[in-house]
Amino acid sequence: MHALQLSPTANLLYLSAHLMIRHGGEWIRLLRFYDLHLVCERQGHRVNWDELIERAAEYHWAASLYAAMQMTQQLFATPLPAGWLEQLAARCTPTEQHDIAAIQQLPQTQTIRALQHLAGLPWRARARLVRAIMFPTRQYLRWRYPLDLPHVLDWLYYPYRWFDIGRDSVTTLSYMLYRKDREERDGT
Repeated sequence: MHALQLSPTANLLYLSAHLMIRHGGEWIRLLRFYDLHLVCERQGHRVNWDELIERAAEYHWAASLYAAMQMTQQLFATPLPAGWLEQLAARCTPTEQHDIAAIQQLPQTQTIRALQHLAGLPWRARARLVRAIMFPTRQYLRWRYPLDLPHVLDWLYYPYRWFDIGRDSVTTLSYMLYRKDREERDGT
């Protein structure tokens, strides 16, 4: 039986984009950079470094790849070909750089996480996810909010859930408005 897997080149590109786009900001974990380091250290001889730059530019992930690989090298002294980061930096567009910087500055709330997840889904899947977020199973609600209500009062978990979502959304919105106001005052 054969199993398909990504080549080390494709794996580095995917892991880097996933790390910077989906887990940017406060949710980046050291372990994710270590994954990149291990691919480079153990499979670097199989990576087509020129193709990696080309594919990153083609998919508009050059800035993601650059940010992830630069941080990985700083953290673990990851072996990269001489001059490779500079070649990659030359392929990063201003739009990509702006987008990655914006993702890193987002408040890492559940609201932002849900919006980022929704953005990557087709419309039908978005509708299903919104329904699941707003009306999760009673078992999930009992696990998530250990209120120890009698089963006959399980319906009370839903308003509690909606209040929790609303509170997180207000926190997210107030942070973003504060940041926007501060940027306008500072001229940045």
